[in-house]
Amino acid sequence: MTCISNLYFYYDEKLDIIKIAHCCLDRTYNILAEIPTDKFYNMPDDDFYNLLKSIAFTHPTECRGSRCECFWTQTHEIITIHVAISKECNLSCPMCYIKNGHHNSPKRKKLYLDVIKKLSNFEFVVLKLTDWGEGFIYLDEILDIMKNYKYCKKMHIITNCTLVTEDLLKKIVETCEYCTLEVDIDALSSNIYERIRVGAKYSDFKKNLALILKYKKIYPEKFGTIIHFTEQDNNINMFERLKVEKFAKIINSEYIIDKQWFSDSPIYEN
Repeated sequence: MTCISNLYFYYDEKLDIIKIAHCCLDRTYNILAEIPTDKFYNMPDDDFYNLLKSIAFTHPTECRGSRCECFWTQTHEIITIHVAISKECNLSCPMCYIKNGHHNSPKRKKLYLDVIKKLSNFEFVVLKLTDWGEGFIYLDEILDIMKNYKYCKKMHIITNCTLVTEDLLKKIVETCEYCTLEVDIDALSSNIYERIRVGAKYSDFKKNLALILKYKKIYPEKFGTIIHFTEQDNNINMFERLKVEKFAKIINSEYIIDKQWFSDSPIYEN
């Protein structure tokens, strides 16, 4: 029997349904389960866990994505649970794929944290945040929740690097066995960066990135980095892309480049 390595959670606010999928790198999604939120809140933990196991151990007939992130493993181990329910972000970038705003309703925020709490006794390896919004928003609360996790002790946080603080990095060290920080860097020229990342200051971004690299150097066994470059209208020149790629090599970081796909998938409309 094979097992899907990655389960992806998002929230359809219009239908008030949690959707669980496996997500491919080209942002196609294979929906594996749908849970109305009232059912989620009334579902015993064991029933919820059995549902996750049942869909993870069901191999679909085919993967619709051209670049599948959810490889199949013979280890019968769910590697990553990617909770992408929160869309709260502190920036207002023009390429943002959240068509109806980038702030959480109180219900969405509560659901985001409650899903993370519900996973506390489930056996998996990495908790990944978020995809929609900024990963460092609510991170203090999430790290408090993770202190009570029975199995999962690793995190993967997607961040624009503007809300990184030394206190939060220290708390990651205290709470997690390992944390991958996936930093979105769409430009290393200040004028292009601030044109893309509306609401951010390039000087603050550089300071926070230096803080991440400082902690990665002090705690190499605790931190890894991924530099994520998204090609778009404001930075679509080889010079800017090569600068970011060269920087990733200098800091010994994994490097990912994406074409602008944000508005292409209906999953991001709400």
